[in-house]
Amino acid sequence: MFIVTPAVSLFVITRGKQSALYNSLSRLAWTENLFAPVLICVLLNMFTFAFAEVLALKKIGFIKPMKIVFLTLTAIVFVAGVVGLSIPCRFTEEPHDVALRNAHITVSTASFISIFVVVLLITAAIWFFNRRLALLATFVDAFTIICGLFALYQVNDPTSFVITSAPAQVCLLTLYNVSMAMHFFGAFIFPHAPKK
Repeated sequence: MFIVTPAVSLFVITRGKQSALYNSLSRLAWTENLFAPVLICVLLNMFTFAFAEVLALKKIGFIKPMKIVFLTLTAIVFVAGVVGLSIPCRFTEEPHDVALRNAHITVSTASFISIFVVVLLITAAIWFFNRRLALLATFVDAFTIICGLFALYQVNDPTSFVITSAPAQVCLLTLYNVSMAMHFFGAFIFPHAPKK
């Protein structure tokens, strides 16, 4: 799954007529008429993240109410992401299109950022009962932030009018998935030992 998802994502972002660096997922969906493939790509990334999150929450040892809170937050973020993608994002200067594009960018950007906020909240919660795993999770989160910033600043074409290129967006989604998966695998290395 962690190989198939980025592979499918990379395939989708190369379907546009222009270089992927000149396209964002939004531009591919609404300007290149690839809404269905982009939606599948986004949903596949969401499913991969949610799958890793469920496994991680179970293995880390969170109590049921905490699991429900984190999964509910994730569900809200995912719904916002799909809603954001569904808002038309056409690159014209018509007032109606400009308003829709701004709404699309605002909701989609908030969703993108909020996914990683969920990861950070899980890491923060781990600090309360498993310091060794929390230290590893913090390192993974820091690595994700560094790689994400590199993608945002380096995997973009400054001459393009898209804020973030499709490859950079796919890189961020993949980093989120890997980060959550590392939380799961880290729980095997540093299992939770309840106090007796």
